[in-house]
Amino acid sequence: MIYYNEDEFKEQYEKVLSQIPTVLEIVDEIKKHNIKRIFMIGSGGAYTKFYSIVSYMNKHYCYPVIIEFPSQFQEVYLENLCSSDLIILGTKTGSTDEILSLAKILNKNKNIIVGFIGDDRTPIDNFVHYKIQSYMTDVHLSLLWIFILSLTNYSDISNFIEEVKLLKNDLSDAIKSLSEKANNLVLNNLDKNYQMWISSGDLFGEVRCFCNYMLEEIQWRKAQYVHSCEFFHGPLEVVDQDISFNIVINRDSNREIDLRVANFIKKYGNSLNIIDMKDFELPNISNKHKKFVDSYSLNILFDYLLEIYTNYTNLSSKTRKYYRKVKY
Repeated sequence: MIYYNEDEFKEQYEKVLSQIPTVLEIVDEIKKHNIKRIFMIGSGGAYTKFYSIVSYMNKHYCYPVIIEFPSQFQEVYLENLCSSDLIILGTKTGSTDEILSLAKILNKNKNIIVGFIGDDRTPIDNFVHYKIQSYMTDVHLSLLWIFILSLTNYSDISNFIEEVKLLKNDLSDAIKSLSEKANNLVLNNLDKNYQMWISSGDLFGEVRCFCNYMLEEIQWRKAQYVHSCEFFHGPLEVVDQDISFNIVINRDSNREIDLRVANFIKKYGNSLNIIDMKDFELPNISNKHKKFVDSYSLNILFDYLLEIYTNYTNLSSKTRKYYRKVKY
């Protein structure tokens, strides 16, 4: 069994916590401006990270929040940008051609540009007004949620921040408790030619990320992400004994939607793996705040699953065939 590297995670998480004062200062500056529209722009995993906050923003923010790829943003929105538009860019390296080229263009406008950037001293640093360093990833979901809750004047933001500071221990304990189940999930999927991953709500972006950028890009495994609300409009017809189905079940109001899919597959399918977010107990996180950290918890579990896959397949980000290896 591949064991979870707890020390490395905690060390990196402490660096992330050091960014919280910066996040709050940036939000205070943004609030001085009359922001009426927010664009969240990224490629790959940065793009999918932004999905975790969409439902909350639709409920609690009165202006449009739009998530886009850099090239699509240029095609659809660039010419009609207003000075009241806030631009948020997400990137791990700050050197991806599409996002870097866009940042150079946007820097000539009057818009506020915030960058969630993973690495230190990146090419894109010179083209954003405010940088939030994610360290462990492209857009760190704990920092993103603090940014969003502060921006929307969430009444209990102070307590949420204090709980986030305790999350590293809770999350480490949760991953360790799930390590055997995680290893078995990978073993169950190793001989399958096709995997379907299903979820909904705030978790769907992480499921999409895992399928596209871990299973397919790094592990070269055919994987499809399906929203639980879409499952009964097409995908249910491919349920048979040869497909591996994997469902991530929400702990909140989306739970019944996910369980409906799980019950159908139990009846008509053969291989079903379930990740239930209620198994992440997180005792130091209040019940009302667990929905804000579940996407990050799932993100860390998926990183662990990738480590387990790599142990069995010897495939990693270093063995990609095409990404950053050939011109395209």
